[in-house]
Amino acid sequence: LSTIDWHMREFTNTYPHIAVIKKVSVSEEEIPEPLKIVIYRIMQEALNNCARHSDARKVIVRLSRASDDLRLYIEDDGIGFNPEEIGQRGDPLSGHGLRSMQERAEICGGAFALQTGPRLGVRIEVRLPLSAAGMFYADNSRDDRDDTPQAYNRRAGDLSAGTAGGQARSD
Repeated sequence: LSTIDWHMREFTNTYPHIAVIKKVSVSEEEIPEPLKIVIYRIMQEALNNCARHSDARKVIVRLSRASDDLRLYIEDDGIGFNPEEIGQRGDPLSGHGLRSMQERAEICGGAFALQTGPRLGVRIEVRLPLSAAGMFYADNSRDDRDDTPQAYNRRAGDLSAGTAGGQARSD
């Protein structure tokens, strides 16, 4: 949590036009060691994407516990994007950061969801199991996993009951 605080201060110093709101309702002791770097790297990539692409004025980072899971939400009020255009921009790295965040979550037995659309901002939701078993017994087979932008939005429904991918959501 102190590293998250440090990164948010550095982010604010580098991008003073983006307000960062941190809402953490877990203690350091509640976060298993193997998940600490996963949470940090996902948050770091999401904030970097926000700074580079979103034109956001505000980003909210939430970390909380929900029964046997940790939940990480990163939401900005930026311009959003059309997920179906990922990989079609002529940039070979387009979507690489999103895939990296998803892979980090799934390798721990968790789930990743993206909600966005043009002019809707971006909301990333990550669910990470607190159990060590979830980190070691996850099915991370790459052969049959659907990594298309449409799949990101379908998975959003798994984490947000009643919210379809691509729709804005406010808490």
